[in-house]
Formats: sequence, structure tokens, C-alpha cells
Amino acid sequence: MNNTTVTTTRPPFLKLASAVLWSFFGIRKRSNAEADVANLSLLHVVIAGITGAAMFVFFLLSLVHVILG
Repeated sequence: MNNTTVTTTRPPFLKLASAVLWSFFGIRKRSNAEADVANLSLLHVVIAGITGAAMFVFFLLSLVHVILG
């Protein structure tokens, strides 16, 4: 019987943030996108995407509030 332990390493936060931010702009190399799919957890990407979108909306609302003020 072969007992192998599968260890998963979490991707660094900056790599996850970078993948999500570049995806917001739609500027991704196919090879980088494929590597992200292989290495990043879908749940982490979804959470980072929702958080990034919320921060962007908050930034825009704050900017409008300061301008109109």
C-alpha cells in the first residue's frame, strides 16, 4: 500500500491579487492565465474578485463625494 501525503501550498497573496487585478483589465497572457487556473483556488479567486470590485466601487463613490462635496 502506498501512503502518499498530498500537501497543498497556498499561493502568495500578491500572486492572487495580481491575477485578479490583471483580469479586471482583461490583459492576461494565455500561459499566465492557464498557470493561474492550475495553481490558484477558485474560492480564493472569487473572494479576491468580489473584494476588489467592492473596493473599486467604494473608491469611485468616495471620489464622487469629494468632487461634489
